[in-house]
Amino acid sequence: GARLALEAALDEPRIAAAAANALGALELLKSAERLERAVASPDAELAVAATRALGRIGAARSLPLLRATCANARALDLRQAAAAAWLALEDAPEARAFLAGCLTDPAADAGEAELALAAWLERTPFAAETLVRWSALDPEPGSIPKPEQVDARRRARQALLRAP
Repeated sequence: GARLALEAALDEPRIAAAAANALGALELLKSAERLERAVASPDAELAVAATRALGRIGAARSLPLLRATCANARALDLRQAAAAAWLALEDAPEARAFLAGCLTDPAADAGEAELALAAWLERTPFAAETLVRWSALDPEPGSIPKPEQVDARRRARQALLRAP
């Protein structure tokens, strides 16, 4: 069916990343093993998409791979995707700290880090107070914040996560 077709598409360079994204969106846990192999792909786009998909499908079996990828991958976008997927699967202080650092790292995808951390806050009961303070920093609906306002918000959110 669809799962097998999408897994086969992981071997097609032009559509492999889209196939990984689709497997993640469909939350096809049976695809975890195939996605794990794709994380090691020399195709950076596929490796990042497969890593993100593992987090979306809830592949707890992939935790060792995600931890190792976060710690050892050379590419920042792959390490960041691994940290986000890892944090989606378990409360991981190392992943939180890495993503908090990404909030102010000009080389990182700060928006992705912000989304991953917000999702963690939303599903973590002991972080309710932090979530309230985090959400209070959201821009007003319909407003378009200036770059310096976005930077200030991300620095403030980073400080929230570092507070005791």
